[in-house]
Amino acid sequence: MNESAAPHSARILDGRRIAEDLLDSLKVRVDARLAAGGSRPGLA
Repeated sequence: MNESAAPHSARILDGRRIAEDLLDSLKVRVDARLAAGGSRPGLA
């Protein structure tokens, strides 16, 4: 094992916050699409 390697650090993820950020970003894009006269995205 290589003892000179830098130790790895862990990062705790907040899944709820990530989901909220993703949904907020998606809402902005959907609102822009609707404002431009496009249709609301959905499942086919």
